[in-house]
This record gives sequence, structure tokens and C-alpha cells, in this order.
Amino acid sequence: MSVAPPLIAAEAAGGPTGRSGLALLLAGAAAPAWPHAFGARHDLPLPLVLFLLAAAGVVALSFLVVEWVAAPRQVAREPWMVLRPGPIGRVMAVVVQGLALALLALVVATGLLGAQSATGNFATVFTWIIWWVGLAFVQVLCGDVWALLNPWAALGRRVGALSARTGMTSLPLRYPAWLGHGPAVALFLAVVWLELVAVAGERPRTLAWIVVGYSLYTWSGMALFGVTTWLRQADGVSVFFTLLGRFGAGAPSGDGGWALRPWAVGLLDARPHAAGLLLFVLCMLATVSLDGFMETVAWSELLERVVAGPLHGPLLALQARGVDVLALLQGLALLGAPLLFLAVYLAFCRLVAWASGSGIGGWEVARRFALTLVPIAIGYHLAHYLAYLLLAGQLIIPRLSDPFGFGWDLFGTAGYTLQVTLMTAQEAWYTALVAVVAGHVCAVWLAHGVALRLFATRRAVRRSQLPLLALMSGYTMLSLWILSQPLVEP
Repeated sequence: MSVAPPLIAAEAAGGPTGRSGLALLLAGAAAPAWPHAFGARHDLPLPLVLFLLAAAGVVALSFLVVEWVAAPRQVAREPWMVLRPGPIGRVMAVVVQGLALALLALVVATGLLGAQSATGNFATVFTWIIWWVGLAFVQVLCGDVWALLNPWAALGRRVGALSARTGMTSLPLRYPAWLGHGPAVALFLAVVWLELVAVAGERPRTLAWIVVGYSLYTWSGMALFGVTTWLRQADGVSVFFTLLGRFGAGAPSGDGGWALRPWAVGLLDARPHAAGLLLFVLCMLATVSLDGFMETVAWSELLERVVAGPLHGPLLALQARGVDVLALLQGLALLGAPLLFLAVYLAFCRLVAWASGSGIGGWEVARRFALTLVPIAIGYHLAHYLAYLLLAGQLIIPRLSDPFGFGWDLFGTAGYTLQVTLMTAQEAWYTALVAVVAGHVCAVWLAHGVALRLFATRRAVRRSQLPLLALMSGYTMLSLWILSQPLVEP
């Protein structure tokens, strides 16, 4: 999570009026407090361009492999097996949901009453590192466990069931169709803004009140429109974790069981998805890329050029009025990045429609291929956050013994020292390289599966994939370029 520290109005107070004042201030303020990257870049044994070309070549080669060896049509979408919960399993599910509710209560309690330190309070460490980052890895690996753990959904369903038994319930309202996934997109961007831009996200007490506000918002929406509808349409947190879980190797079977399936098969869906869901997927992709870019020296240099240009005067005037200029520019980038990704994606989807010669429009293509982008976001998420999770995730060990930061040592781990050698810079780079390339290769596989279901002839399928292949190869190189850039020095 990046800090947006208070800006010192040097120029507004009669200080330097040229390029150096505000530009240097912004460049210095860009250092992250919760650095998601490893901290130092690996000195590559070969020129970066060779890695980029080789990675793009692997993605391109995967098209031929998918076409002739591992076509998605050969993979059944039915689960390998369904695990049926017995009495013990049902009891364990209740216990796990109770534990999730207890953790939610602990986050609020420690945030409100504990030490107001970002790394010394259970609320901030658990929320941003273990839950937001760590649970995403669990979803990708195991499937949609969030559907079982979600404490807001668990309590909402139990309250609804209790109300039904007592005759106090009423039929939920019909969710407005025009809203679509709009509330989910807005909520997701708000969470990312708290993580990347806002200082409020790292203040335990403020974070606790945000959690309380989100809880009231979520439970009110569930009461008005029903738990399932609200989670699927309006809750950005659940939509995010559900999309990641569709990649994973399991999902709730609908009858209380757990269905095991091959990885990524849950995303092999050629139906035309809602426009809001497409935008949500692009927000996932754009924000994680922007997060990586905002930690680099290249971002700081870009900020310097922005504030030294025509916007210098207006930004200086805003700064003099007490506006956090750095947070403003970061917020604009956060809103602009998904729109840029959307424009590029739609342009390539028009090329797909044209190349296929099928008569299907570019917008229809864009909606049908929406979920094929999820593995790309997953690959970059793994590349960008794995080292961060291994390093910063250790902060939870002392916080378990001293969640409030009062000096307790409940389990004898309060004095734990972080082990910074769990992953070297070299290991982080090669892990990132494999993750990014694997994510794009999986996206190629999914896109081919969608094309087989969408277009009538094999010739149309092959031709349609060429623009998407170019897009994915280009984004592979962009992602690796971002990951290879020097980091902003704290």
C-alpha cells in the first residue's frame, strides 16, 4: 500500500517556483509504505529485451500447442469428483464460519482500541496482507473457498433464515437491472484506492470504521435484494474473489458439497457476459499493473514530467488550497488505467471480429472473451505479490500474540524477527517470469476454447486468435518490463 504523505507547500509558501519544488516533492513522496515488490531488482544475466522477446515467443508458440495438442474441447467441464459433507463436515463448516466472524470482530476491535500503528496492529496487517493478498492466492489454488468463509454472507443467510422462521421476513426487492455490476466495480476501485493511494487505509482506527461501514452496506443490500443477488452483482469484494476462485481447483457444488475440477476450467465460458463484469475484469488487470508501475522510478519520473508541464500552475494552486496533489494524480491514474485497458481491448476485439469473417460484432466478441483475461491478472498478481506475501506476511506472527499492540505475548511469538531471506531477488524475478508467461499461456488456451464455441469453422477460429495473440504477447512484454524496472527508494 502506498503512502500519500502530507505535501509540504514549499512553492505556495514562497519557496522555489520552478520545476524542482513540486516535482521533487512528488518524486520523494512516491515511496511505498507497504511495498508490494521485493525491494531490489535482480541484475539479469541477459539483456532484458531477450527475456521479453523469449516470453512473447513462448506465448505465441502456445497457440500452436493449443491448436494441435491440448485443445480446450478435449477438457470436460464436469468436475472430477464431488465431496459430500457428512455430519462432521457440516459442523466444521459452521465452526469455520464462526471463526471468520470472530476474525471480523477482532479486526474491528483491534482497529478501534489497539495501537495506531500500521505494522503494529492486527487490523491492518490481517486486512491488507493476509486477507486481501493471501486469500487471493488460496482462491487461485483451491477454488472459491471465499463462498464458504465469507462472514458477511454467513451472518446474512442465518439472519434471513431466522427471520423466515419467525415470520418477520419479506420478499427481497428486485435488483435494478440498469445497475448491473456498477456497484461492484465502484466498490472494488474504492478498496484498491484505499490500498494504493489513501493514507486512511493504513490507519487502524479509520480502517475499522471503514470495515463497519462496509458491513452495514453489505448487510443492508442483502436484506433488500437477497444474499445471492447482492453478492453476485453489487459486492465488489465477492465478485473479485469469485472470479479468482473460478480459476481454482474446486467450487461449491450447490448441494452443500465441494466439486473438484481441473484448474482454469471454471473460466471456460463462452456465454456473452455482462458489460459490467467485463469492466470489472479489466479493472482487476489494470489496477494490479498500475500498482506495479507506481512503485517504480519510471512512475516518479512521469510525475515529474507531468508537474513540470502545462499542469504546473493548476497543481500548484490546488496544493496551496490543501489538496494532496500526489493522491489526486494517483487517483486519476487509478480511474484512467481501466479506461485505457478497455479501449485497447475493444480495439483488438474489433480486429478479432473482422479477422474471423463471421459477422459477429466486436462488442459481442469482447463480452464473450471477458473471462479469458482473468488468468493474465492472476499471473501478474502472483508475480507482483508473492515475495511481498512471503516477507510482509510474517508480520502476522507477532500480531497473533499481541493483536492490539499492547505488549502482550499470548503465544510466545511477539518477539518474532522477520526472515528477509525467504526469497532472493533472483528467485523473485524468475518466479515472476514464469507466472506472467503461464498466465498468458492459460489465457491463450481459454481464448481458443471460447473461439471454438463461438465461430463456426476452424479457419475462423484460427484467424480470430491472431489479434488476441498479438495483444497477449504485447502485454506479456509490458508486464515483465514493469517488473524489471528499478523501484522507488524509500
